[in-house]
Amino acid sequence: MKIFASLLVFALLMLPTTFYAQKISNIDFDSIKAKIQDENSSSYYPNLIERLKLHDPTLTDDDYINLYYGNVLYENYDPLCFQ
Repeated sequence: MKIFASLLVFALLMLPTTFYAQKISNIDFDSIKAKIQDENSSSYYPNLIERLKLHDPTLTDDDYINLYYGNVLYENYDPLCFQ
């Protein structure tokens, strides 16, 4: 009976952890790549980097997504650059 009670308590303690799982989001890398490479786009990667360096308060969530995921898609990407 003690084993059953222990298992029940353990299961009840672990149950809430399943409610806080992360939301799965599908990232469209092709769309991001097209946006960050289009020089006429407001999401052109070098322009986003400059706005970020200037602490532009008008950066949107989409701008941050393009910065985050666009980093590896940018043509001058260098993973070993420590600047």
